[in-house]
Order: sequence, then structure tokens, then C-alpha cells
Amino acid sequence: MSTRELLQNAHFDRFDKPFDLIESNLGITSVRQCSTELRPGEIAIKAAKAALAKSEVKNTEIDAVFYCGMSRDYTEPSTAHKVADELDINAKFCWDQADACHGLTTGLITVNALIQNGQIRSALVCTGERASKGTNYITEQFNKDVLTEADISDTLGAFSVGDAGGAFIVSVSEDGKGIESINTQCDSRQRQLCYVDWENSSFAMKMGLICSRTIKLVANMLPKTLNNLDWQRDDIDFMLAHQVGKRPFDIYLKSMFRLPYEKSIRTYKEMGNLTSASIAVSWDLLASAGRLRANDKLFIVSTGSGIVASQIGITL
Repeated sequence: MSTRELLQNAHFDRFDKPFDLIESNLGITSVRQCSTELRPGEIAIKAAKAALAKSEVKNTEIDAVFYCGMSRDYTEPSTAHKVADELDINAKFCWDQADACHGLTTGLITVNALIQNGQIRSALVCTGERASKGTNYITEQFNKDVLTEADISDTLGAFSVGDAGGAFIVSVSEDGKGIESINTQCDSRQRQLCYVDWENSSFAMKMGLICSRTIKLVANMLPKTLNNLDWQRDDIDFMLAHQVGKRPFDIYLKSMFRLPYEKSIRTYKEMGNLTSASIAVSWDLLASAGRLRANDKLFIVSTGSGIVASQIGITL
């Protein structure tokens, strides 16, 4: 759906606001929305099936299943159990991990730790995000006049998110390649900049502030991460970042990493903010286009509200 259509549905013209507000502010022209009948776990299962089909790891070899989406199918049991059951996986670790847009990366960090200490050899990390549920809710609140013009700056981000699934199969490296270093930092003082509180029917996504403070956190982390990896910026073959819009993406790529556009992939323009699935989608698009090769160095910048940021160096 075009972002213009989303703002038309919320009747932003009555506030004398242009329908290209998302496009002009964030560079997002459209988002993807799935049918309302599709559950988050079902989206994750589709992604997991695709990941298994591309992997040399069989479902019978998977020791852990982690579902890492913001939305889940049930209060209990964990959606990870549904994923494991549908895929005939008999895992000894099977749980949900929620960490906003950083969720899938939180799953990768957990799996990496379990592999490093010998608890598991292979794992499925997946997510299924139906962010359109939040978009529809905010649209309804505007149309009921529960939200007014004064709420636009805090809720505009709800019209920038898209639905998506993502999955990684992670296993022990037999050749010494793979995850080389992980650097994670949090600044929990910023937790009120972006939150959803269904209990109190409140929501905020202060895009300007959350973006500027996340960018600052990422920039402060970068020297240590590069030093831990013993990489220079020029060593990076591809930079994959969580994408919330044009400005942060351009700052990461051009100012912070000083890399040409061909060393990344832009998904925000036509897909919007893909929340916890964004890194997986970017990776899959690069792989499907045949752009990833053995020994390529990937630098992942994963961020989420809280705020939290992780930088991961991976050699393929």
C-alpha cells in the first residue's frame, strides 16, 4: 500500500496535512501488508521453510527454535512451539524473545552464545511481524477523533511500518568463518521515545528523537567494533542496517561507514520499516540477487527501541 493511501485512510487532510508526509519525511513511498487472517507465527513458518530449503541443516538436526517477533500468536505457549511443531522440529530449547526491531538479532546473539558454550550445534531463529495491526489501530483512533492533530508527531511512524517474516539457520562453523564479533549497547533512558502500551491504549514513535539518538549510539560503538574485528571500513563488502527511513540509512552508509551505495541494499523505500525482519530481508535480497560471495565481510547494524544497538561482523 502506498503511504499516501495510508494517510488518506486516516483523513490527514482534515488537519491540513499533505498525504505525502511519510514520503517527504522518511523517503518511504509504500509498505507491505499481509491479510489480517495471517498470524505472526504463520509468517515466521513461511520464512523458516524458505531458510531450511536453502540450508544444509535438516530439521531433525536443529537443537533450538527461537521466535523473535514483537507480535505473537498466543499468550502461552510460546509461538516458537508452534513453529517447531509445524516444521517437525524436536528442539530442546524452544522459546520466544521479544526485543522490538532488534528481536531477530537478540535471537542470533543467544544462539551464538549457546553454540560457543557447546549447548547446541544448530538453531532456527525466526520472526513474523504484522505491523499493519498497529497501523490499522492508529488509523482507527484518528478516525474516531481519539487522536488529534497534536498526536501526529508521536504517531506518524505507525504509517511507515510493513509486514514481513525472516529466518536464519545458524550452526557450528566448520571452517572458522561466520560471526566474528558482536558489540551490543543499550541506553534504556530512551525507552519512552518509542513504545506500545496496549494495556493503557497508548503509543509513541517519536521518529526524530529516536533516530538521532540511535544514530549517536551506533556512531559511538563503531570504533570499538572495527577494532575488535580488526577491520577497516574499506574491508566491508556489505553493510546491512535496520532501516526506518532515508536519513538514518544515508548517514550510516555515506557519513559513518563512508561506503558507496552498491555496498548495501535499500529496502525502506518500497517496503517501509520491516521491524525485526529487516536484516533478514536485506540479506535474502542480496543472496537471491547473487551478490553475496564466499569470504565476503558483512557488517550488520541492528537497532531497536529501548534503545538498543548491535554491530555484528560476519565473514561468509
